[in-house]
Amino acid sequence: MLKMDVFNSLTDKILPENCKKSLASVQEKFKPEQYKKSLSSITFQNKVALRRSLKSAHVTLGECIDCEKDLDPLPANYTGPTLAPGDSLSVDFVRQLSSWFSCNATLPLKTLYRLLQLAEKSLRLHPNSVQEISLSPDQCVHVCGDVHGQFKDLLNIFHLKGDPSDDNMYLFNGDIVDRGPASLQCIVLLLAWHAASPRSVHINRGNHEAINMNMKDGFHRELMEKYNDNILFDFFQEIFSWLPVATLVSDKVLILHGGLSSIPGLELDDIRRIPRGNSFQPDDSDLLCDLLWSDPMQIGMGIRESSRGGGVLFGSDVTATFLHNNSLQCLVRSHSEIKEGCACSHPGCYTVFSAPSRSRNIYGGVLTLHPTDTQHLRMEGFVFQEVTQKH
Repeated sequence: MLKMDVFNSLTDKILPENCKKSLASVQEKFKPEQYKKSLSSITFQNKVALRRSLKSAHVTLGECIDCEKDLDPLPANYTGPTLAPGDSLSVDFVRQLSSWFSCNATLPLKTLYRLLQLAEKSLRLHPNSVQEISLSPDQCVHVCGDVHGQFKDLLNIFHLKGDPSDDNMYLFNGDIVDRGPASLQCIVLLLAWHAASPRSVHINRGNHEAINMNMKDGFHRELMEKYNDNILFDFFQEIFSWLPVATLVSDKVLILHGGLSSIPGLELDDIRRIPRGNSFQPDDSDLLCDLLWSDPMQIGMGIRESSRGGGVLFGSDVTATFLHNNSLQCLVRSHSEIKEGCACSHPGCYTVFSAPSRSRNIYGGVLTLHPTDTQHLRMEGFVFQEVTQKH
């Protein structure tokens, strides 16, 4: 008999029933394969922590991860998308990823970390916190609001408005994660799209691309249930900090997640100067916090305190002044759940929300911007319902 078999035989004869159950519970927690997995995870985290401590402050977390040496090989029965060392992200890979996530909730860690390293590298190419899109006559950009982990609805947006391309662009205006059941799939797919085709898919940061919200509203819990890997959560926080805060379309429409700030005389250059990287959080900047958390008032002027605990309420006069000072046509934001999916919040300020709910009679919205013969862009609204079946 093996030692463990002898031990089990003796305890089965000697111990009372309640003690047997307690022992069985302990043994279940410390199965050899689970122990090896836990030890491997701890070793990986220690390796990354040691490398970070030995490198300069400018080295990112992603640069401290060696996918080949640190992570287990792909499972023998894995049939999903793969990334070999030196591979770049392609549109074909992203299409495979989309199909894989339609039936599977996770990727192997080796593939996931490689993908995130490439996504971070792509995001770091943005020169500052305001990314710019210029539309030619045959192009458009679909502005999508909060997605909040609703993967089927994200796929439905692509189904309804067409695949991303240089002429059919998308901008996802923050709050990709939290609340919904598939935040991982949503954010990974969008990061993959951006890295594979950076002119086709753009992403702004939302107030939920932040550590405090992720700890409270589900993204951290989802990652731990799927991977039990704290390094992965930290890596996402670093990637979120590289996301642009705002997008300027054809020098006329500014798109950001929350709204305007109480800071007087706000200019686009103030937003451009907001720091990025190093897991920079909204709490680290009053301006960043305002831009991600503020809401427009439908009635009322000036600046008022917000009940959200972050940002402010701003009136149409504040919007008008900001648009005039920065030679802008209008402001597009998200952040607020609205039944119509998209609407005018007050003159010059529009809201789009893209996480529909049939049970609460809330539609998802998309705002599409088209160039015109004039200096202004044409805005077109589109609404859709929550997906209840797989496409």
